[in-house]
This record gives sequence, structure tokens and C-alpha cells, in this order.
Amino acid sequence: LVKNYLDKSGIHGLGVFAAEPIQKGTWVWTFKQGVDQLIDAKWALEQPPIAREYLDRYTYENPKFPGKWILECDNGRFMNHSN
Repeated sequence: LVKNYLDKSGIHGLGVFAAEPIQKGTWVWTFKQGVDQLIDAKWALEQPPIAREYLDRYTYENPKFPGKWILECDNGRFMNHSN
């Protein structure tokens, strides 16, 4: 929802950074069905190692979607989604 870019991060090696000033209270990300996917956690845990490696790297849990992992197709997968 805002311009951003990927660069080296001292926290996880790669991070997403704002490419423009962001006013306090501005939404920077939201789940968009069709771009972002909900993956059933039980199904994900049953996948072969190569698929699990991918899912472990590019998905995360969000309390708004219990039992699901979010797979993002944009740079949001590299940001901290805490409040």
C-alpha cells in the first residue's frame, strides 16, 4: 500500500524498507485475496522437505487467520507484521 524496496537488514539479512515518508496511522499492508494466499497449516506441515523449506521461509502465522499460514506475493513477506 506504500512504495517500498528490499535491502540488507541487520535483523534478518533482508528487509523491506519504505521508499517514501509514511504518516503515522497509514496502512502499509493488508491481506488481498488473489495476491496473498492462505495456506492450511496442517496441509503445509505434511509437505515434502523441499516444499516445507519454501513455506517456512515465505509464510507466517497471523492470529487473524487461525490454522492458516499467509503466503504473500509482494515485499510484505519481508516485513515485521507486529502491531
